[in-house]
Amino acid sequence: SGKAELSSAAKSILNEVANIIKLMSNNIIIEGYTDNIPISGGIYPTNWELSIARAYSVIEYYVKESHISPERFIAAGYGEQKAVAPNDTEEGRKKNRRIEIVIVR
Repeated sequence: SGKAELSSAAKSILNEVANIIKLMSNNIIIEGYTDNIPISGGIYPTNWELSIARAYSVIEYYVKESHISPERFIAAGYGEQKAVAPNDTEEGRKKNRRIEIVIVR
């Protein structure tokens, strides 16, 4: 919560996806999301900025670690919009703190 750093588990999954992305030439949209808890303190003033930072951390990882061209990526941040679960439980909030990888046709 409130962070954009990638966990070891996330990096493992991103590495698997990178192997697929490398096989194609499509552009990729990395979408960042947050829960609905307002930001208090930290380096991100709003959930919207945190969601963009999450998307960018994935792009940065792919460019630096998987050597995928940065020209292929688009970063999008949706903040707390487009929740996939209710934000009234910790489990729901965890599901909403996510990134999604969209392969453009």
